[in-house]
Amino acid sequence: MKLFALLLLLPLHAGLAGLTWSTTHFSAKAAQADKEVVARFGFKNDTTKPLTITHLESSCGCTVPQLAKKTYAPGETGEIVAYFTIGQRMGMQNSTIQVATSDAPRKPTALRLQIDIPDPLETSPLLLTWKRGGEAKDQVFTVKAKPGFSVKIAEISVSNQQFTAEIATAKEGSRYDIAVRPKNTAQIGFGLLIITTDYPAKEPRVIYAQLKVE
Repeated sequence: MKLFALLLLLPLHAGLAGLTWSTTHFSAKAAQADKEVVARFGFKNDTTKPLTITHLESSCGCTVPQLAKKTYAPGETGEIVAYFTIGQRMGMQNSTIQVATSDAPRKPTALRLQIDIPDPLETSPLLLTWKRGGEAKDQVFTVKAKPGFSVKIAEISVSNQQFTAEIATAKEGSRYDIAVRPKNTAQIGFGLLIITTDYPAKEPRVIYAQLKVE
């Protein structure tokens, strides 16, 4: 997996739960081809007694923490591995994992993930308008893939049959110009332009633009 990650390594410090952590914060920038980002949080039991991790919970269903075992002897090390699923998420994403141990069950340690997910598509404009009684001329909505990324339009539809939409020009995989127009402008009307892409494969992204005759 191509991943440009910045792992903020803090000095070893004791967490509230009695474990010493190599870091409690992970920051990464995902590549466009990434399906998930993996974060690792190492720890050590620096106490004189065995410790059991009694609670491990993520603030978001997009982040799944995993642990090889629950109980660690004095001096033993371990690791929490967190899998962040990108899906259709874009922009800066924040997630927190709460970790509690048997010696301090009510004082969990917070492990923080910050993932920057670039948007591979540029879309514009998000609002297309026509004047009531004016010319029902074409307006263009553009979907453009950023360099190094390929996307295809799987389907185009409108929520209100007062409007029509079709691909006017296309550079397959990189740019699509979609011509949108009202059938007439005699009355006020509202609708959505709905564009279904082929990315990502499991959950194709849907793009929306507002349409108005006002």
